[in-house]
Amino acid sequence: MEWPEWWNQKAVTISVCNLAELGDDRFVKTNIGEFDQFIGGGFLPGSIYELVGESASGKTNLALAISKEIVMQHYKVCYFSTQKPLSVARLQSMNLDSNCFVYRNAVSQDDKCRYFIQELKSVIDCLEDVKLIVLDNIPELFSDYENTPNGIKLRNTAITKISVLLKHLSHNYGFGILIINNVTSDMHGALNPKLGLIWTNMVTHRMFLSKQNTLRTLKIQYSSIVGPENELHFLINDQGIELCQGLSQQFS
Repeated sequence: MEWPEWWNQKAVTISVCNLAELGDDRFVKTNIGEFDQFIGGGFLPGSIYELVGESASGKTNLALAISKEIVMQHYKVCYFSTQKPLSVARLQSMNLDSNCFVYRNAVSQDDKCRYFIQELKSVIDCLEDVKLIVLDNIPELFSDYENTPNGIKLRNTAITKISVLLKHLSHNYGFGILIINNVTSDMHGALNPKLGLIWTNMVTHRMFLSKQNTLRTLKIQYSSIVGPENELHFLINDQGIELCQGLSQQFS
């Protein structure tokens, strides 16, 4: 497959939303009221929402629960896996409608980056009512690049251009973007999202998910819309998630 025409251009420009002019209907609602409020009204097209956390913290389960609620509104969600395939048993227990939940498995692809672009274009061209694109998880998308000065340079270029492409398509077609990322620890033991500063500069909303026993805590690390004091607590069950601390409505 050939890279898109814009890939070798020196700069790519997109139009930027003026938040002051946005109406409430501009946001992609998940139908989980507390989560929509938590992120500032829903997913804002033209933005990149990142979900970061340690392994087994519940990132995939939260992304699937969000996807399920959007699918239940008869909209489509396209879910890309790059690290490991989704569990068939988990999808069945959550009763995800396969007509609206479009799943693409890139785990076995030789060039995940090109495969993602190809399939993303196919989804946008062929399907209507796509409201959310999920990429689980982004570091694997760039795992083919060598850890050499030139390889790092090429990887950073790819990160930048794919991020701009996602924002551009999201803005033009009106869907949300949810990117799952893993963490790495620095020499002091602090946890930081993978892919470094280049990727961080592309993210408009970063959420950090942590786990203590069975309780999950979601925090806003930074956002262009809401403050960092926001937190959301939930449990994972067979049907999806259950909100805690007085927010006990179960989404199933």
